[in-house]
Amino acid sequence: GFPAAFIHYADENVIKMNPGREPYIGKEELTKAYSEPLPNNKIKLVWEPVKAEISSSGDLGYTFGNWVMNTLTKDGKDTVVNGVYVSIWKKQADGNWKYVLDGGNVVKRDGE
Repeated sequence: GFPAAFIHYADENVIKMNPGREPYIGKEELTKAYSEPLPNNKIKLVWEPVKAEISSSGDLGYTFGNWVMNTLTKDGKDTVVNGVYVSIWKKQADGNWKYVLDGGNVVKRDGE
């Protein structure tokens, strides 16, 4: 699921911004936060990159795009939340890419 993906692709010194609350700083804090059980198992999160660029040095880049989350409300109703995100990525010594900064915001919720 998406919590495992957020943890797997995070740099050790990641900053993960969260709407309405303090950011998670460092992979250890992110892992602790995302290891908590989700309120339900029906969460689906989809990213749609709109733009991506890499620095001329080839070791830093960003992605920007839209996200859609389908989930259930506390009373069991399906709901959809839409937003935008930006992630800054850093090439690791082993050649893999990890995100060092990630954040986004809600653009629209069902019923708004």
